[in-house]
Amino acid sequence: MNSRPTPERMITDAGWKSLPVWINQPIPIGVKGVKQVTASAEHGTVIFESPNTDIQVGDTIDFMVGYTDVTLFLHDHLYGIREDVVEVVWPIQARGKLR
Repeated sequence: MNSRPTPERMITDAGWKSLPVWINQPIPIGVKGVKQVTASAEHGTVIFESPNTDIQVGDTIDFMVGYTDVTLFLHDHLYGIREDVVEVVWPIQARGKLR
């Protein structure tokens, strides 16, 4: 998490290039009281229903992605992680194949 401009809002370093918001919103895992997730290309904004100071600058947040196609098309690999351990790395075979 990059910034906490207010207790009701936090800024992440993952925008719509990693966490698209236009079909289904990404869901921050284990974060309570989320009202909305918005995004620019490079940054995301999590808006809370009420002040939330549990998460601080520098904390890592996992998201359940709402639309995986866009999440993958700019990346070379997909990492399968369980209990904070990388179990598998899948190459994105079609990456960069559009002409």
